[in-house]
Amino acid sequence: MDRKKGQVLDYKEAILLVDPTNSDLKGEVDDKYFYASDNKDGKVYGWVSSTNPPFGFWMINPSNEYRIGEPFRQDLTTHVGPTVLSIFVSTHYAGEDLAIKFGQGEQWKKVIGPVFVYLNSNAAAKANPSILWKDAKKRMNQEAASWPYEFPVSKDYIKSNQRGTVSGKLFVNDRFISKHIVPASNAYIGLAPLGEAGSWQRENKVRFKQYGLWKQYSVLYPKIDLVYNVETSKYSRDWFYAHVTRKIGNNTYKATTWKIIFNLANVSNASNYTLQLALAAASQAELQNMGKNMQLSLLYVVEFAMVAFTLLLVVDGRRLIETPLVRLDIQTNQVTMNNGIVNVTLSIPYGLVTSISYGGVNNLLATQNVEKNRGFLGNSFEVIMDTENQAEISFKSTWNASQSDELPLNSDLRFVMLRDTPGFYTYAIVERLEGWPLVYIENLRVVFKLQQDMFHYMAISDERQRIMPMPVDRETGKVLDYKEAVLLTKPTNPNLKGEVDDKYFYATDNKDDRVHGWVSSTNPPVGFWMIIPNDEFRTGGPYKQDLTSHVGPTVLSIFVSRHFAGDDLVIKFQQGEPWKKVIGPVFLYLNSNSSAMDNPTILWDDAKRKMNQEVASWPYDFPVSEEYIKSNQRGMVRGQLLVNDSTTTLVPASNGYIGLAPPGDVGSWQRENKGYQFWTKIDAMGNFTIENVISSTYNLYATVPGIIGDYKYTFDVQVTPGSSIELGSLVYNPPRNGATLWEIGVPDRTADEFFVPMPPPEFNVHVYQNNFESIFRQYGLWEQYSVLYPENDLVYNVGTSNYSKDWFFAHVTRNIGNKTYVSTTWKIIFNLEIVDNASNYTLQMALAAAQRAELQVRFNNEKVVEPHFTTGKIGGDNAIETWAHSGVALPTNFSPYPGLEPETSG
Repeated sequence: MDRKKGQVLDYKEAILLVDPTNSDLKGEVDDKYFYASDNKDGKVYGWVSSTNPPFGFWMINPSNEYRIGEPFRQDLTTHVGPTVLSIFVSTHYAGEDLAIKFGQGEQWKKVIGPVFVYLNSNAAAKANPSILWKDAKKRMNQEAASWPYEFPVSKDYIKSNQRGTVSGKLFVNDRFISKHIVPASNAYIGLAPLGEAGSWQRENKVRFKQYGLWKQYSVLYPKIDLVYNVETSKYSRDWFYAHVTRKIGNNTYKATTWKIIFNLANVSNASNYTLQLALAAASQAELQNMGKNMQLSLLYVVEFAMVAFTLLLVVDGRRLIETPLVRLDIQTNQVTMNNGIVNVTLSIPYGLVTSISYGGVNNLLATQNVEKNRGFLGNSFEVIMDTENQAEISFKSTWNASQSDELPLNSDLRFVMLRDTPGFYTYAIVERLEGWPLVYIENLRVVFKLQQDMFHYMAISDERQRIMPMPVDRETGKVLDYKEAVLLTKPTNPNLKGEVDDKYFYATDNKDDRVHGWVSSTNPPVGFWMIIPNDEFRTGGPYKQDLTSHVGPTVLSIFVSRHFAGDDLVIKFQQGEPWKKVIGPVFLYLNSNSSAMDNPTILWDDAKRKMNQEVASWPYDFPVSEEYIKSNQRGMVRGQLLVNDSTTTLVPASNGYIGLAPPGDVGSWQRENKGYQFWTKIDAMGNFTIENVISSTYNLYATVPGIIGDYKYTFDVQVTPGSSIELGSLVYNPPRNGATLWEIGVPDRTADEFFVPMPPPEFNVHVYQNNFESIFRQYGLWEQYSVLYPENDLVYNVGTSNYSKDWFFAHVTRNIGNKTYVSTTWKIIFNLEIVDNASNYTLQMALAAAQRAELQVRFNNEKVVEPHFTTGKIGGDNAIETWAHSGVALPTNFSPYPGLEPETSG
């Protein structure tokens, strides 16, 4: 109806909403092409109803093998109707190239699909539709892991036992850009019918999703066309995204000519100069290079003539533009590293970063902290490398037994600056020598505190980005139950009044923490980003949570801490115990873009791109220290993990995490804190490859969402330099003693699936878009149990209750006033119609977190003095109080002891 009443724009699909049913949408443009997606990304999409309870209607595409033009081929998904599509063949975004053209008499057969139409419902989705979206994504992952399906009856559908596998490794040797062969990381590789290079995209047998963008060229350049100066221009702000014609009125369009101005100081007549263009797309266009002045003319004068491309000018394979050299400026009390992009000044001999200059800002760092309040202090300075391409400097701290107040630990803190790199790297070699006294280490981290009047916008993930409070807002606020949680009563930004600020709100799992940071309010804005390219040097495994950035403005990279884990992850060295470990490098990345004044996510997106490059380059080849292990000194382990969870069919351990960690018991990896760990995500078929493993002896561990327990490989894994270990197909048998009679929740190391209440009404909640995890990052959630259950405790009826709304996310004590708390007893009511007295019945509990707790279990007689089972005092991760959905997982099994009388209900 809104489209019928709207104004048709340049083509029928684009409608300006002039009188929409929802007045908030007035002035928007609706166009089905806004919602298109690449094949590789269009795995699940759909709609959520406004009924009570809401229903989700989802299209799941478990594979793309039957689609054409893979994987960057775009097509429609859903649009106003409401319409849900799964498109297998179309000319959208491709034209006639992807129209299937059969010749006279040509035979053809193809199986298309299956696709899965998935339906779900949840009453809690009334307030948060993303609950159904998240469930649909989980279902999509299950469907993708089950591909190819076993159930289709048609003989034309090829089952898994009739298919093969191709494996290998792809490297890139771009010899004119880098002397190193690098992994082809983040690329897509695939098999398609025979053809020339790139023919797969024609084989057929999201910021750009806005209306009228191409027309803005005529607004920005009404008379004079684009001119780009190689020396001074920046393509992210000075190069229009598409070379288009100019509208001169009355649907008349004129050719446009762009100019690239550059200077070659020394021209060699004996060399070849090549202009390389990479075209991303073209429509009804002809592009010409007009010769010596480097003019690019778009000739076809129709409205939709356009070309999007990338250019690179090279001579005999070398880039023509030279970048400034890396320089060291050493003074009596300080040293400055400078590569023409960024200046970093450090104190001598302490090794404290006192100034970072970038983008016209003299110092991005806060200057209030005194030098004695900045952690480890070096006592010697040394230049390790000083060349035009790289500088590496060292600040060493050597323990002196006569100084008893110093930590018995040697440290060598390194800083590295590379040519043509907007940022710097830092890493440390820490060691204890044999015979040194015992010591406990609770924290190892690198911290930067930024100018508080300059940085206000913080980004942790695609969803968790926001304007932050100021440090003074915490000072004028009200401290709540602990000092980190402060109610903002007089914030500088009045929009934040009533919110609670707490640094733990911004924590994240190690596996998800690759980049985070801040964007300044300067003109142009500057991004300050912490990039952690790998987790091998962190403790606690992939699910260990820790702090990222918070009010300060503060940027951290934490390597060792007790956050969300307690004493389990405190490093405890015994008398005389030696130890050595390389921590890092991590990368401090800086970027800037004037367009980020209106859209800070521009800098975030760029930081993510840089992060992906850093991850692909790991392990780095530039650190000079011999303690840092290079790629040629590392090994590889690969295999396949299947799950035998009391079914007749082995299923892939898809979406699980598998890793190598120092030898220990099942699950010990989450408490391990002295060695290195190497983890990877298992693919949909259960395959895994763990690359770049440092030589040592390890155990192989795994944890799989939805599967109870933890996996540990029976044998030790000995990795040596250059080794490639094939483990073959491994089978995990979860700890079940029989068929499951009932189950509450999902064994996934979190409390995500349970009921999470609204926070106390006196606190305003900062709402992020499409971020399910943020529902845990709210103050006072645990206290809501006493509100919901003021006198009688929770009762759960198996068969009629729903754990997403009837099982509180955390079993907590009850507040009865005056900060007095009493224990709580939850009841699970179930009925077994037939009880086999000769069989054992086992209760399994998977605890996501615990804090100073004792959990007791009683069957049938709740008043019996001695419980049938007790955990004893457990837990110290403080995860519930610090707004996490998980801490240190504690699996627990209990079998009723002999003599326990079964009843038909309990």
